[in-house]
Amino acid sequence: MSTTIEGQQPPSPPAGATRPMSTASARLDRLPVTSLHRIAVAALAFAYFFELADLNTFGYAAPGVMRAWHIPVSAVALITSASFGGMFIGAVFGGRFSDAFGRKRGFIISVFVYAVFSFLNALSWDVASLAIFRFLTGVGLSGMTVIANTYISEFFPAHVRGKYMGRIVTIGLIGIPATAWVARFLVPLADWGWRLVFVWGGLGVFAILIALRMKESPRWHVRSRWCMEPPWLDAGASDSVREFLDDGRDEARPVGWAQPFSGSEAMPYKFHESRRHKFPKARYRVTNWPEYDAALVRRGDLTLWFTEEAVAAWRAPATGKRGGQPIYSATAIETGLALRMVFHQPLRQTEGLLRSIATVLELDIAIPDHTTLSRRGDGLTILPKVVGGEEPLHLLVDSSGLKIYGEGEWLDQKRGIRSPRRWRKLHLGVDADTHEIVAVELTPDDVGDVSELPGLLDQVDAGIASVTADGAYDGGVVYDAVANRHPDAEIIIPPRATAVPNQTTAMVTQRDRHITTIAKHGRMGWQRRSGYNRRSLVETAVYRYKTIIGRRLRARTLPTQRTEAKIGCNVLNWMTSFGMPASARIR
Repeated sequence: MSTTIEGQQPPSPPAGATRPMSTASARLDRLPVTSLHRIAVAALAFAYFFELADLNTFGYAAPGVMRAWHIPVSAVALITSASFGGMFIGAVFGGRFSDAFGRKRGFIISVFVYAVFSFLNALSWDVASLAIFRFLTGVGLSGMTVIANTYISEFFPAHVRGKYMGRIVTIGLIGIPATAWVARFLVPLADWGWRLVFVWGGLGVFAILIALRMKESPRWHVRSRWCMEPPWLDAGASDSVREFLDDGRDEARPVGWAQPFSGSEAMPYKFHESRRHKFPKARYRVTNWPEYDAALVRRGDLTLWFTEEAVAAWRAPATGKRGGQPIYSATAIETGLALRMVFHQPLRQTEGLLRSIATVLELDIAIPDHTTLSRRGDGLTILPKVVGGEEPLHLLVDSSGLKIYGEGEWLDQKRGIRSPRRWRKLHLGVDADTHEIVAVELTPDDVGDVSELPGLLDQVDAGIASVTADGAYDGGVVYDAVANRHPDAEIIIPPRATAVPNQTTAMVTQRDRHITTIAKHGRMGWQRRSGYNRRSLVETAVYRYKTIIGRRLRARTLPTQRTEAKIGCNVLNWMTSFGMPASARIR
């Protein structure tokens, strides 16, 4: 989201100005102009030059053709129409061809097509042959234009894209007067002099020699089935460029980018990077180790997860409807699935575990089999088990990815085939005081963090004193959602590096105060004054989830995966209620 909350549209910074990026698209926008771009400019400009030259060749050759073949003006119109008809076909299918087979490959083939048939124009023997050759030449001309424009928009960094596009088109436009000047000398040479004009237009074939050194568009690489990321993005760059891509330092920011405040030259975690090795690693001591040790031991107690409340509500109540009645309540199914997650057991072993617990405890209850646990887990309503207080809570929000069942990365790396099942995004809302997860949602990987925040806020029944999140949540939707539900809540989100105060109204917003504080004290000072550092607690909660519950979802469908994630968060909350460590820094 590139729009500020005031509705202004500042230029978007390279992704490296805020955090290191791993996608090829964002890394390409952070890449300075190198020899890779200059080679692309040379190939595209050369091709554009002769593309516009060839487009106008028949206009200069037409008088010679009329004298040589004694054809009327209507025949000239037919030949001209054939050329533009071919351009229509090339425009329609050129882009589709490059989508399927690559920008570089499509560019080379289109240049080859228009150059070869331009040469064949010089060998035509009648109106029909010349019209056919001009039609096929137009296919290559228009296809090359579409593919070249796409390549420019995908390959060049955003901050210099317009400049280099202008240079390429400018060089191409020179081909029009250059062709007129050349035709002035070639056409009068002989009755066949008009044929040499078409030979001049076909010289664009030499652009292929330069295009062979071009690199394929990284954005096409990412969206195609061939590979996840172009290998040249690191291997083909110089040492300095590769270092820039790896660490995303602000001092390597592309030329022409400026930040409004001196306190935002680098993100806080980069301040001491060059001398971090000199700092001793902080050490902490758990001050309540006996209590915390007992809480850890208690987590493995089988009878603890088989509570008296669950046994009392084990059998499902009658529905009052005709037909078969359910045997097991939602509490029974949730208990079985929770045991599965705590002890990392498949469903069949979970069924055996439930039977053994019931036998040991001498409980006269029916145990659901593994198929019932799997079937009932789809769409099961899970309510968060939170031990909340009456005081407004301080909400910490973050998200992380969870792997899902499937071949995944192995298919990508081994076969070059992208699996349709990728990963899910886990959105968490954590109480900063109790470390409990008070809101949870699981979404597909293409759902943004900002769009899920209103849903997380709706899950919190208690009042909210503050909402803390990272810079990905810096947007008007977030501020409006919090203000509408909790007008007195404080919003602690770091503004973007390019953020400016609101100029449209006289009212000073919370975001304006953050920007002013950063400008005055720097980002480190703002973090200490605002309490933003507490956001690390939600990252700790994500780490606890992946360590205790697991990094991979076992369920295969999204509704069942959502049930699994909510049960996992309830398990973490239950463990948190046993006791948490109290750490004190000793050095």
